[in-house]
Amino acid sequence: MEDVKKVGIIRSIYLYLVTAISIVVLLISVIGAVNIVIREYVFGVHGSWDNISYPMDIKGGECGEDNLFYSYDSKGTRYEVDASLSKEDKKVKVDECVKRAEERNTLQNDNQIKRDFAQYLAMFLVALPLYLYHWGIIKKEAQK
Repeated sequence: MEDVKKVGIIRSIYLYLVTAISIVVLLISVIGAVNIVIREYVFGVHGSWDNISYPMDIKGGECGEDNLFYSYDSKGTRYEVDASLSKEDKKVKVDECVKRAEERNTLQNDNQIKRDFAQYLAMFLVALPLYLYHWGIIKKEAQK
């Protein structure tokens, strides 16, 4: 009789524990999905990819003149890649680089949003049936 009582207690603990964990996962998934919707579509505050800048200063980032128009040999000596480019051509090349970088930045942000949303949706779709099943067993046993 005592073993049956222990099994019943362990079973109850299991049912309530799985139900509680399922509720927590459901809450996390809903909060995460709502956060994405509010952040991206209500307030227009985009993800971390939007915070990456591509400066156009002389030695700056990806689209800086130092990266676009100069190269270095194995000794570290700097030389111009295409000396025939005029100042206007260089500006066009920098502008094109910035445009490509911004497009890539937007695409990365959109893809990150989709990945995050898919993760929260998957969490929800796994946790909901677990919760409903285990909570149903608890309710059924409580009615006995």
